[in-house]
Amino acid sequence: MISLNQYMATYAELDQIVQPRESAWHSFWKWGDKNRDSVNALNETDGYIHDVLGLKTLHERGDLILNHFHGAHVDYNMNWWNATVLPMFGN
Repeated sequence: MISLNQYMATYAELDQIVQPRESAWHSFWKWGDKNRDSVNALNETDGYIHDVLGLKTLHERGDLILNHFHGAHVDYNMNWWNATVLPMFGN
């Protein structure tokens, strides 16, 4: 992934398909924690810390884009898509 110009990861704030919804940002529930509201921040994961996928390098370069939209799984509106995602295709 380090060879990418940029990498964008997006989650839906009301997602009930992907759980936890923040896993779209390569995050997950904290191990052993019964509270399903407790999610590791990306920079707290071993994968990020050890740069397993290259996300740390992308972040340090300013090329990791983490965003979200208000809606259910892939229920974004076209205004959001056109303003946020479409410009990535020219990258």
